[in-house]
Amino acid sequence: MKQLSLRVKLYALVIALLLTMGVSIVITAQLSLSSMEERLTRETRGTVQSIVMDQLSATAGKYGELVTGVFETAYQTPEVVRSLITRNIEADSSGRISRRDLQETIGTVLEEQSHLSSIYAQFEPDGYDG
Repeated sequence: MKQLSLRVKLYALVIALLLTMGVSIVITAQLSLSSMEERLTRETRGTVQSIVMDQLSATAGKYGELVTGVFETAYQTPEVVRSLITRNIEADSSGRISRRDLQETIGTVLEEQSHLSSIYAQFEPDGYDG
């Protein structure tokens, strides 16, 4: 080393320093990118899960409302029929519709309700029209 000129020694020192700095910059960048990748992956996973859960909740709520509406409609029809029959039973004989007219009325209600397949009413012997 003593035989080399000062110029060569300085060049070698500068090159060694530049190489050391370059390697340290690459290592630092690699570590930084690795931690950033982990953080972005974690945040993206959380965001996607949140979006999916929100969409699933909204879809479940929508279908829940649809099912509730179907059930409410299905339960309204028997109440209408019950009310119709009760009013006819409670009416005096002149205001009461005949058994055949009542059957036709209930048949009409059933035809209008596509989600129902049958509906019926039972009476004690002579319980409707005596």
